[in-house]
Amino acid sequence: MANNSFALANNKGGSGKTFTLFQLASEVAAANPDRRVLVIDFSLYSETTSLFMGGLGRKDALSSEKGHLITLENTTSDTRAEGLVRALVADGEATARPSLLGRFFGGSTPAQREVNVLDYTVQPSKFNPRVPENLYLVASAKTDSWGQQHTGVGGAAMDVDEAPMWTRRGKEWEPAARRLRAALATLAGEWTVFVDTDHLAGSPLTKLALGAVSNTLVPLSLDEGDFSRMFHDATGNALFSDVMMPMAADGSLSAPVSKFIFTKITSQKNEPVTSPSGIKTPFSPAKIASAQMDTIAESVYSAAHKHPDLQPCLKGGAADGRLSEFAATHFTAFKTVADVAANTSKLHGAPIATMRSDDAELGKPDKKVLDAVRAELNELAKAVLGEGYRGR
Repeated sequence: MANNSFALANNKGGSGKTFTLFQLASEVAAANPDRRVLVIDFSLYSETTSLFMGGLGRKDALSSEKGHLITLENTTSDTRAEGLVRALVADGEATARPSLLGRFFGGSTPAQREVNVLDYTVQPSKFNPRVPENLYLVASAKTDSWGQQHTGVGGAAMDVDEAPMWTRRGKEWEPAARRLRAALATLAGEWTVFVDTDHLAGSPLTKLALGAVSNTLVPLSLDEGDFSRMFHDATGNALFSDVMMPMAADGSLSAPVSKFIFTKITSQKNEPVTSPSGIKTPFSPAKIASAQMDTIAESVYSAAHKHPDLQPCLKGGAADGRLSEFAATHFTAFKTVADVAANTSKLHGAPIATMRSDDAELGKPDKKVLDAVRAELNELAKAVLGEGYRGR
Protein backbone atom coordinates (compact mmCIF):
# COMPACT_ATOMS: atom_id res chain seq x y z
CA MET A 1 0.00 0.00 0.00
CA ALA A 2 2.82 2.39 0.88
CA ASN A 3 3.89 2.95 -2.73
CA ASN A 4 0.35 2.87 -4.10
CA SER A 5 -0.90 6.24 -2.92
CA PHE A 6 -0.98 9.40 -4.99
CA ALA A 7 -1.69 13.09 -4.54
CA LEU A 8 -2.65 15.06 -7.64
CA ALA A 9 -1.24 18.56 -7.43
CA ASN A 10 -0.75 21.67 -9.51
CA ASN A 11 -1.08 25.30 -8.47
CA LYS A 12 -2.69 26.21 -11.79
CA GLY A 13 -6.44 25.75 -12.06
CA GLY A 14 -7.58 24.15 -15.31
CA SER A 15 -4.60 21.82 -15.61
CA GLY A 16 -6.92 18.78 -15.73
CA LYS A 17 -6.11 17.64 -12.19
CA THR A 18 -9.61 16.82 -10.97
CA PHE A 19 -10.82 15.37 -14.28
CA THR A 20 -7.71 13.17 -14.47
CA LEU A 21 -8.23 11.92 -10.92
CA PHE A 22 -11.90 11.15 -11.58
CA GLN A 23 -11.14 9.14 -14.70
CA LEU A 24 -7.97 7.45 -13.43
CA ALA A 25 -9.39 6.36 -10.07
CA SER A 26 -12.52 5.01 -11.78
CA GLU A 27 -10.43 3.15 -14.35
CA VAL A 28 -8.28 1.53 -11.66
CA ALA A 29 -11.38 0.48 -9.71
CA ALA A 30 -13.23 -0.86 -12.78
CA ALA A 31 -10.23 -2.80 -14.04
CA ASN A 32 -9.32 -4.24 -10.62
CA PRO A 33 -12.59 -5.32 -8.95
CA ASP A 34 -10.68 -7.46 -6.44
CA ARG A 35 -8.97 -4.36 -5.06
CA ARG A 36 -10.32 -1.21 -3.49
CA VAL A 37 -9.75 2.40 -4.39
CA LEU A 38 -9.89 5.26 -1.89
CA VAL A 39 -10.31 8.87 -2.99
CA ILE A 40 -9.79 11.73 -0.52
CA ASP A 41 -11.03 15.16 -1.53
CA PHE A 42 -8.87 17.89 0.01
CA SER A 43 -9.73 20.47 -2.64
CA LEU A 44 -11.51 23.56 -1.34
CA TYR A 45 -13.80 23.46 -4.40
CA SER A 46 -14.80 19.80 -3.78
CA GLU A 47 -15.45 19.11 -7.48
CA THR A 48 -14.00 15.62 -7.16
CA THR A 49 -16.72 14.81 -4.63
CA SER A 50 -19.41 16.27 -6.89
CA LEU A 51 -18.20 14.20 -9.84
CA PHE A 52 -18.31 10.91 -7.93
CA MET A 53 -21.58 11.67 -6.15
CA GLY A 54 -23.67 12.49 -9.22
CA GLY A 55 -21.99 15.05 -11.43
CA LEU A 56 -21.63 18.76 -12.00
CA GLY A 57 -25.05 19.26 -13.60
CA ARG A 58 -27.19 22.10 -12.19
CA LYS A 59 -30.83 23.10 -12.55
CA ASP A 60 -29.67 26.65 -13.30
CA ALA A 61 -26.56 28.79 -13.00
CA LEU A 62 -27.22 29.69 -9.35
CA SER A 63 -28.11 26.15 -8.24
CA SER A 64 -25.69 23.79 -6.52
CA GLU A 65 -24.26 20.87 -8.45
CA LYS A 66 -26.24 17.63 -8.29
CA GLY A 67 -23.31 15.79 -6.72
CA HIS A 68 -22.88 18.49 -4.08
CA LEU A 69 -26.54 18.32 -3.06
CA ILE A 70 -26.39 14.52 -2.79
CA THR A 71 -23.28 14.85 -0.64
CA LEU A 72 -24.98 17.27 1.75
CA GLU A 73 -28.01 14.99 2.05
CA ASN A 74 -25.98 11.89 2.87
CA THR A 75 -22.97 13.07 4.88
CA THR A 76 -22.31 15.28 7.87
CA SER A 77 -19.34 17.33 9.04
CA ASP A 78 -18.41 14.35 11.21
CA THR A 79 -18.32 11.90 8.30
CA ARG A 80 -16.66 14.07 5.63
CA ALA A 81 -13.10 15.26 5.06
CA GLU A 82 -13.32 17.92 7.76
CA GLY A 83 -14.20 15.21 10.28
CA LEU A 84 -11.13 13.25 9.20
CA VAL A 85 -8.95 16.35 9.54
CA ARG A 86 -10.38 17.02 13.02
CA ALA A 87 -9.39 13.51 14.08
CA LEU A 88 -5.94 13.82 12.52
CA VAL A 89 -5.07 17.01 14.39
CA ALA A 90 -6.06 15.65 17.80
CA ASP A 91 -3.33 16.84 20.16
CA GLY A 92 -3.01 13.65 22.17
CA GLU A 93 -4.67 14.88 25.31
CA ALA A 94 -8.31 15.38 26.18
CA THR A 95 -8.35 18.91 27.55
CA ALA A 96 -11.01 21.29 28.64
CA ARG A 97 -9.82 23.77 26.05
CA PRO A 98 -10.60 22.74 22.48
CA SER A 99 -7.80 22.59 19.94
CA LEU A 100 -7.55 24.80 16.87
CA LEU A 101 -9.71 22.61 14.66
CA GLY A 102 -11.87 21.66 17.62
CA ARG A 103 -12.87 25.29 17.78
CA PHE A 104 -13.27 25.54 14.04
CA PHE A 105 -15.41 22.49 13.56
CA GLY A 106 -17.12 22.53 16.95
CA GLY A 107 -16.66 20.29 19.95
CA SER A 108 -13.56 19.53 22.00
CA THR A 109 -10.52 17.63 20.83
CA PRO A 110 -10.73 13.87 21.42
CA ALA A 111 -7.93 11.99 23.09
CA GLN A 112 -5.21 10.61 20.82
CA ARG A 113 -6.39 7.43 19.13
CA GLU A 114 -5.88 5.45 15.99
CA VAL A 115 -7.62 7.04 13.05
CA ASN A 116 -9.59 4.74 10.76
CA VAL A 117 -9.92 6.58 7.45
CA LEU A 118 -12.83 4.34 6.46
CA ASP A 119 -14.92 5.88 9.24
CA TYR A 120 -15.06 9.01 7.08
CA THR A 121 -15.89 7.41 3.74
CA VAL A 122 -18.99 7.09 1.63
CA GLN A 123 -19.58 4.60 -1.18
CA PRO A 124 -20.53 6.78 -4.18
CA SER A 125 -22.03 3.80 -6.04
CA LYS A 126 -24.95 3.84 -3.58
CA PHE A 127 -25.98 7.22 -5.01
CA ASN A 128 -24.34 7.14 -8.44
CA PRO A 129 -24.45 3.60 -9.88
CA ARG A 130 -22.01 4.51 -12.65
CA VAL A 131 -19.17 4.57 -10.10
CA PRO A 132 -17.55 1.17 -9.39
CA GLU A 133 -18.67 -0.42 -6.13
CA ASN A 134 -15.11 -0.93 -4.92
CA LEU A 135 -14.41 2.83 -4.85
CA TYR A 136 -14.69 4.74 -1.56
CA LEU A 137 -14.66 8.49 -1.07
CA VAL A 138 -13.72 10.83 1.75
CA ALA A 139 -16.04 13.58 0.58
CA SER A 140 -15.87 17.30 1.11
CA ALA A 141 -18.60 19.86 0.57
CA LYS A 142 -17.18 23.19 -0.56
CA THR A 143 -17.99 26.00 1.90
CA ASP A 144 -19.99 23.59 4.05
CA SER A 145 -16.69 21.86 4.79
CA TRP A 146 -14.10 24.59 4.47
CA GLY A 147 -15.95 27.90 4.48
CA GLN A 148 -16.14 28.73 8.20
CA GLN A 149 -13.17 30.98 8.70
CA HIS A 150 -13.37 33.07 11.83
CA THR A 151 -16.12 31.61 14.02
CA GLY A 152 -15.47 29.58 17.13
CA VAL A 153 -17.61 27.71 19.65
CA GLY A 154 -21.00 29.34 20.03
CA GLY A 155 -20.39 31.63 17.07
CA ALA A 156 -17.81 33.73 18.94
CA ALA A 157 -15.26 35.47 16.75
CA MET A 158 -11.79 33.92 16.70
CA ASP A 159 -8.59 35.91 16.82
CA VAL A 160 -6.07 35.48 14.01
CA ASP A 161 -4.14 32.70 15.75
CA GLU A 162 -7.31 30.61 16.03
CA ALA A 163 -8.29 30.74 12.34
CA PRO A 164 -8.93 27.32 10.77
CA MET A 165 -5.92 25.29 9.74
CA TRP A 166 -6.42 25.64 6.00
CA THR A 167 -6.14 29.46 6.19
CA ARG A 168 -2.90 29.47 8.18
CA ARG A 169 0.78 29.29 7.25
CA GLY A 170 1.84 27.38 10.34
CA LYS A 171 2.77 23.71 10.60
CA GLU A 172 -0.27 22.28 12.36
CA TRP A 173 -0.66 20.05 9.33
CA GLU A 174 2.63 18.18 9.89
CA PRO A 175 1.67 15.83 12.76
CA ALA A 176 -1.69 15.33 11.04
CA ALA A 177 0.16 14.20 7.92
CA ARG A 178 2.11 11.64 9.90
CA ARG A 179 -1.10 10.30 11.39
CA LEU A 180 -2.77 10.11 7.99
CA ARG A 181 0.25 8.28 6.59
CA ALA A 182 0.00 5.76 9.42
CA ALA A 183 -3.74 5.38 8.92
CA LEU A 184 -3.33 4.66 5.20
CA ALA A 185 -0.61 2.14 5.95
CA THR A 186 -2.95 0.16 8.22
CA LEU A 187 -5.76 -0.24 5.66
CA ALA A 188 -6.46 -3.95 5.39
CA GLY A 189 -6.21 -5.55 1.96
CA GLU A 190 -5.06 -4.06 -1.32
CA TRP A 191 -5.83 -0.37 -1.76
CA THR A 192 -4.94 2.32 -4.24
CA VAL A 193 -5.30 5.82 -2.80
CA PHE A 194 -5.79 9.10 -4.69
CA VAL A 195 -5.94 12.49 -2.97
CA ASP A 196 -7.15 15.62 -4.74
CA THR A 197 -5.50 18.86 -3.63
CA ASP A 198 -6.30 22.49 -4.24
CA HIS A 199 -4.73 24.85 -6.76
CA LEU A 200 -3.78 26.88 -3.69
CA ALA A 201 -0.77 24.63 -3.27
CA GLY A 202 0.34 26.50 -0.17
CA SER A 203 -2.83 25.42 1.63
CA PRO A 204 -2.15 23.27 4.70
CA LEU A 205 -4.62 20.76 3.26
CA THR A 206 -2.36 20.31 0.23
CA LYS A 207 0.68 19.98 2.47
CA LEU A 208 -1.22 17.45 4.57
CA ALA A 209 -1.65 15.31 1.45
CA LEU A 210 1.95 15.73 0.28
CA GLY A 211 3.18 14.69 3.70
CA ALA A 212 1.00 11.58 3.88
CA VAL A 213 1.03 9.73 0.54
CA SER A 214 3.91 8.24 -1.42
CA ASN A 215 3.72 9.84 -4.85
CA THR A 216 2.66 13.09 -6.47
CA LEU A 217 1.13 13.22 -9.94
CA VAL A 218 1.32 16.59 -11.68
CA PRO A 219 -1.12 17.12 -14.56
CA LEU A 220 0.28 19.69 -16.99
CA SER A 221 -0.90 21.82 -19.85
CA LEU A 222 1.51 22.74 -22.61
CA ASP A 223 1.40 26.42 -21.69
CA GLU A 224 4.87 27.63 -20.72
CA GLY A 225 3.35 30.24 -18.41
CA ASP A 226 1.36 27.59 -16.54
CA PHE A 227 4.52 25.50 -16.18
CA SER A 228 6.54 28.47 -14.92
CA ARG A 229 3.97 29.16 -12.20
CA MET A 230 4.96 25.93 -10.46
CA PHE A 231 8.31 27.63 -9.75
CA HIS A 232 7.33 31.31 -9.59
CA ASP A 233 4.00 32.40 -8.10
CA ALA A 234 3.46 35.82 -6.57
CA THR A 235 0.76 34.41 -4.28
CA GLY A 236 3.19 32.04 -2.55
CA ASN A 237 1.57 28.92 -4.03
CA ALA A 238 4.25 27.71 -6.43
CA LEU A 239 4.06 23.92 -6.14
CA PHE A 240 7.80 23.40 -6.16
CA SER A 241 9.57 26.51 -4.84
CA ASP A 242 6.96 27.46 -2.22
CA VAL A 243 5.69 24.04 -1.16
CA MET A 244 7.52 20.87 -2.11
CA MET A 245 11.10 22.14 -1.90
CA PRO A 246 10.68 23.60 1.62
CA MET A 247 8.88 20.43 2.71
CA ALA A 248 11.70 18.28 1.31
CA ALA A 249 14.27 20.45 3.07
CA ASP A 250 12.68 19.92 6.49
CA GLY A 251 11.94 16.24 5.91
CA SER A 252 8.15 16.49 5.79
CA LEU A 253 7.65 15.61 2.10
CA SER A 254 6.70 11.96 1.62
CA ALA A 255 5.33 12.28 -1.92
CA PRO A 256 7.95 13.21 -4.54
CA VAL A 257 6.70 13.54 -8.10
CA SER A 258 6.52 10.18 -9.80
CA LYS A 259 4.80 11.42 -12.99
CA PHE A 260 4.15 14.61 -14.86
CA ILE A 261 1.05 13.95 -16.98
CA PHE A 262 0.50 16.13 -20.03
CA THR A 263 -3.25 16.45 -20.47
CA LYS A 264 -5.39 17.46 -23.44
CA ILE A 265 -2.76 16.44 -25.98
CA THR A 266 -3.83 16.36 -29.62
CA SER A 267 -2.99 13.21 -31.52
CA GLN A 268 -2.10 12.35 -35.11
CA LYS A 269 -2.23 8.56 -34.83
CA ASN A 270 -3.08 5.87 -32.28
CA GLU A 271 0.44 4.51 -32.44
CA PRO A 272 2.93 4.52 -29.55
CA VAL A 273 5.96 6.76 -30.01
CA THR A 274 8.96 8.04 -28.07
CA SER A 275 9.76 11.72 -28.39
CA PRO A 276 13.34 12.94 -29.06
CA SER A 277 13.78 13.67 -25.33
CA GLY A 278 12.51 10.19 -24.36
CA ILE A 279 8.84 10.74 -23.44
CA LYS A 280 6.87 7.59 -24.25
CA THR A 281 3.22 7.97 -25.22
CA PRO A 282 0.68 5.33 -26.35
CA PHE A 283 -0.31 7.62 -29.23
CA SER A 284 1.46 9.95 -31.66
CA PRO A 285 1.10 13.57 -30.48
CA ALA A 286 0.97 16.39 -32.99
CA LYS A 287 4.50 17.58 -33.75
CA ILE A 288 4.06 20.95 -32.08
CA ALA A 289 2.70 19.26 -28.95
CA SER A 290 5.56 16.78 -28.87
CA ALA A 291 8.11 19.58 -29.19
CA GLN A 292 6.58 21.50 -26.28
CA MET A 293 6.46 18.36 -24.14
CA ASP A 294 10.16 17.88 -24.77
CA THR A 295 10.90 21.51 -23.90
CA ILE A 296 9.19 21.16 -20.53
CA ALA A 297 10.86 17.82 -19.76
CA GLU A 298 14.25 19.31 -20.60
CA SER A 299 13.50 22.31 -18.35
CA VAL A 300 12.74 20.09 -15.35
CA TYR A 301 15.81 17.94 -16.01
CA SER A 302 18.05 21.00 -16.29
CA ALA A 303 16.56 22.65 -13.19
CA ALA A 304 17.13 19.51 -11.12
CA HIS A 305 20.81 19.53 -12.07
CA LYS A 306 21.27 23.23 -11.39
CA HIS A 307 19.30 23.20 -8.15
CA PRO A 308 20.05 20.12 -6.01
CA ASP A 309 17.29 21.10 -3.57
CA LEU A 310 14.75 20.28 -6.32
CA GLN A 311 15.97 16.70 -6.65
CA PRO A 312 14.24 15.32 -3.51
CA CYS A 313 10.94 16.51 -5.04
CA LEU A 314 11.38 14.06 -7.92
CA LYS A 315 11.09 10.31 -7.42
CA GLY A 316 14.62 8.96 -7.81
CA GLY A 317 16.05 12.45 -8.24
CA ALA A 318 17.74 13.46 -11.49
CA ALA A 319 21.43 13.85 -10.70
CA ASP A 320 22.40 10.67 -12.51
CA GLY A 321 21.27 9.29 -15.83
CA ARG A 322 20.54 10.80 -19.20
CA LEU A 323 17.66 13.04 -20.22
CA SER A 324 16.04 10.16 -22.11
CA GLU A 325 15.95 8.03 -18.95
CA PHE A 326 14.60 10.92 -16.87
CA ALA A 327 11.89 11.77 -19.41
CA ALA A 328 10.85 8.16 -19.84
CA THR A 329 10.53 7.73 -16.08
CA HIS A 330 8.87 10.99 -15.10
CA PHE A 331 6.65 12.00 -18.03
CA THR A 332 3.60 10.61 -19.77
CA ALA A 333 0.58 12.03 -21.61
CA PHE A 334 -3.19 11.66 -21.76
CA LYS A 335 -4.82 12.36 -25.11
CA THR A 336 -7.49 15.03 -25.18
CA VAL A 337 -11.01 13.74 -24.63
CA ALA A 338 -13.61 14.94 -27.12
CA ASP A 339 -15.61 17.81 -25.64
CA VAL A 340 -18.91 15.97 -25.92
CA ALA A 341 -17.61 12.91 -24.07
CA ALA A 342 -15.80 15.00 -21.45
CA ASN A 343 -18.78 17.24 -20.76
CA THR A 344 -21.17 14.29 -20.59
CA SER A 345 -18.86 12.57 -18.14
CA LYS A 346 -18.66 15.63 -15.88
CA LEU A 347 -22.31 16.64 -15.99
CA HIS A 348 -23.61 13.18 -15.10
CA GLY A 349 -20.76 11.93 -12.90
CA ALA A 350 -20.20 9.15 -15.42
CA PRO A 351 -16.64 7.82 -15.52
CA ILE A 352 -15.56 6.94 -19.03
CA ALA A 353 -14.35 3.60 -17.64
CA THR A 354 -17.96 2.52 -17.04
CA MET A 355 -19.86 4.46 -19.74
CA ARG A 356 -22.06 2.36 -22.03
CA SER A 357 -22.87 3.25 -25.61
CA ASP A 358 -26.53 2.24 -25.06
CA ASP A 359 -27.01 4.66 -22.15
CA ALA A 360 -29.84 6.89 -23.36
CA GLU A 361 -29.46 9.35 -20.46
CA LEU A 362 -25.94 10.04 -21.68
CA GLY A 363 -27.08 10.46 -25.28
CA LYS A 364 -25.81 7.02 -26.34
CA PRO A 365 -22.14 7.96 -26.63
CA ASP A 366 -20.23 6.69 -29.66
CA LYS A 367 -18.71 3.25 -28.94
CA LYS A 368 -15.57 3.92 -30.96
CA VAL A 369 -14.92 7.10 -29.00
CA LEU A 370 -15.44 5.32 -25.68
CA ASP A 371 -13.22 2.41 -26.65
CA ALA A 372 -10.45 4.77 -27.75
CA VAL A 373 -10.55 6.79 -24.52
CA ARG A 374 -10.71 3.64 -22.40
CA ALA A 375 -7.61 2.35 -24.15
CA GLU A 376 -5.87 5.63 -23.29
CA LEU A 377 -6.96 5.37 -19.66
CA ASN A 378 -5.65 1.82 -19.52
CA GLU A 379 -2.26 3.02 -20.75
CA LEU A 380 -2.26 5.98 -18.36
CA ALA A 381 -3.00 3.69 -15.40
CA LYS A 382 -0.14 1.41 -16.47
CA ALA A 383 2.24 4.37 -16.70
CA VAL A 384 1.21 5.73 -13.29
CA LEU A 385 0.77 2.57 -11.21
CA GLY A 386 3.08 0.11 -12.93
CA GLU A 387 2.75 -3.24 -11.19
CA GLY A 388 0.03 -1.79 -8.97
CA TYR A 389 -2.41 -1.93 -11.86
CA ARG A 390 -3.86 -4.98 -13.54
CA GLY A 391 -5.04 -3.78 -16.92
CA ARG A 392 -8.13 -4.77 -18.80
